[in-house]
Amino acid sequence: MPIPEPYLSNQKRIGSRLIELESHQPGLVRMRPNPLLVPAAAMDLKTLGFKKRFLQSPQQFIFDCVLSYQQAINALLPLTFLVGPDLGDGHFHCWNGCGQYAGWQGLFQLSDFASGGKDRMLLIINIEPFFGQLSDLLDPVPEGAGLAKKPIPAPDQERHPLVRNLIRHRLQSEPLGQEPIPSNIDMERLLPAEFLKQTSEFSILYIAEQYYGVRDNSSDEATAIQRLNEMHTAYLSRGGLALPAMEPPFTLPHYVRHYLGAGFSSGERLSDAFICDALQMISAFYNRKHV
Repeated sequence: MPIPEPYLSNQKRIGSRLIELESHQPGLVRMRPNPLLVPAAAMDLKTLGFKKRFLQSPQQFIFDCVLSYQQAINALLPLTFLVGPDLGDGHFHCWNGCGQYAGWQGLFQLSDFASGGKDRMLLIINIEPFFGQLSDLLDPVPEGAGLAKKPIPAPDQERHPLVRNLIRHRLQSEPLGQEPIPSNIDMERLLPAEFLKQTSEFSILYIAEQYYGVRDNSSDEATAIQRLNEMHTAYLSRGGLALPAMEPPFTLPHYVRHYLGAGFSSGERLSDAFICDALQMISAFYNRKHV
C-alpha cells in the first residue's frame, strides 16, 4: 500500500536525519535485521545500483547502504520499525519508518520479528539514544497509549528486586570509596528479603506506593501530600512516635526527605538527586506518571 502524505515526505526526512546522526557520531544508530528478509533486501539494493564489497556479508552491506545513502534508506524505511523510549518495566514506544505511531511492545515481542506484526519488517532501529533529536519527525504518543497502571502493592517477588535495583543505583551514582558495585546475584545474597524492609530505599518505595493510592483520590499533588502526612502522623502516634507537620513545598520528593529526616528509616543520608531518581524508577515500575 502506498504511503500517504505527509508520511511519505516525512519518511525521507527521517532517513536523512538518521544518516546525519550516524555521520556525526559513527556507531550511534544501531539496528537489528530480520534474517529471513536479508537476502532479498540485499538483492533489492544491488538492483538499485549499490555494489557489495568482496567478502562483505549481506547484513553489513544493508547496514552500510542504509546509513550512508539517501536512496537506500528511502527504499528500506517502509520495512523498518523504530523503537523509542522505555515506558517502564521493559516496554517501549514504537513507530513505523515513516514516523507513524505503532503502539508499544515489550522486550519479548521486540526480540522476535514473528511477534507483534513485524514479520514483514526488515530492520528494527533503536532510536532511544537520540530520541530527542528525532522526535520532531515522529507522531506524538497518543494520550492513554501507555501501559495500564500496575496494582499497588506489587507482589514481594517483584518489589524486592526493585528495592535491590534502587540500592545498586545509589551505589553506582554515589560510590563509597573504591569498593566494587555488587552484582544482582550478590545483592540477593547480601540483602535477603528480611533485611530489605530496613533500608531507606524500601521506605521510599513504601511512601511512593501510599502516595499513588492517595493521589488517585486527590485533586492535586499538594493535597495528596498533605493527606499522606496526616495519615502517617496519625498512624505513628499510636506507637508513641511523632512525625512533624510538613512545610511547603508539598511535593513527593520533598515529603520523602521530610519523612526520612524524621528518623523513620535506617542507613546513611540520601542525596536529593538519588531520591528523585528512585521515585522515577518506582513510577516506571508501576507505570505511573512521574512527579
